[in-house]
Amino acid sequence: AVLRGGGVCFDEAQRWAWTMVRYGDGVMDEPVWAQMGFRLVFYVASIAVSLAFFAVVPVGTRWYSAYGSRTMYAYLLHLMVIRSYELCRDGTSLGSSMPLWVKALVSLVALPAVTSLGLMSGRCKAVFSWVVEPNVGWLLFPDDYPQARVGST
Repeated sequence: AVLRGGGVCFDEAQRWAWTMVRYGDGVMDEPVWAQMGFRLVFYVASIAVSLAFFAVVPVGTRWYSAYGSRTMYAYLLHLMVIRSYELCRDGTSLGSSMPLWVKALVSLVALPAVTSLGLMSGRCKAVFSWVVEPNVGWLLFPDDYPQARVGST
């Protein structure tokens, strides 16, 4: 998808750069050496952005480190909260009575913030740790758990 100014659409450039498409397949209307150069520049820029991200990751422990260690809880459990909100909104007249800006504020700002902080809290970890981090060591390493052996007394 060539744009009016002669550039290539970003999505098309990403698909071209990250897939194993042969050079000169007609996706980009450039010579093969230019396509190779574009891909090389794209890879170098991706590495530079990754290194910049790693440079801003904090090394020490901060107040939010405990929340960051529980992101799997938010990732795995957020769908229940979102579906509950949608059922409440759509099942009642709440959704039709709210103005668009209130729907956007609730759906795009308030609900994600409250859901993330709530699902990454210590209380949520205490309640749902058996679901998110099950102890299946007896299944994976039966020699280390003799009481779990079948037929043992």
